Amino acid sequence: LRAEAARMGILLDDLLLLARLDAAEVEAPLRLQDADLAELVGQAADAFRAGRPDHPLTVLAGPGPVLLPMDPLRIRQVVDNLLTNAAVHTPAGTKVSVEVAVVPGAAEVRVADTGPGIPPDDRDRVFDRFYRVDKARSRDRGGSGLGLAVAQSLVRAHGGRIELTSTPGATVFTVRLPVKDVRPAER
Repeated sequence: LRAEAARMGILLDDLLLLARLDAAEVEAPLRLQDADLAELVGQAADAFRAGRPDHPLTVLAGPGPVLLPMDPLRIRQVVDNLLTNAAVHTPAGTKVSVEVAVVPGAAEVRVADTGPGIPPDDRDRVFDRFYRVDKARSRDRGGSGLGLAVAQSLVRAHGGRIELTSTPGATVFTVRLPVKDVRPAER
């Protein structure tokens, strides 16, 4: 009963967040501050390793911090959702990686796995609310189908975009957060 109540609480939180993001012109759902994207991804990676020891994780980060204006709690939620998806939708032992990079005008986070991939017919719909690739997966194992919708809405609220590439043996989600003159911070 407690587990079901907790699951319903998370579902309700996700639905409320999506509603707030949809009404962004009415209220400000983000609390922007200068934060280090590389540090935030490192924290998410540590949590992933602790909670998912059956999925080896590689972290690829540049030589130093990547400072940019963002809501660190919400971007952490995006990274957590992407890492969780990589573990939930792949068999134990599947390698997962997360990378932080700076490209012209943007900071990127790439979450990749070496799992079975996402079927072509499902790729356009994975960001839809309540859409689930594996319809046979039970809700207690597979989630509500809101994680990627929440991630996409949060990234868009930051003025960014999230993209998916997938083939058998390689699925990559790339988050791009645009920032003027973004560059690695000096240590």
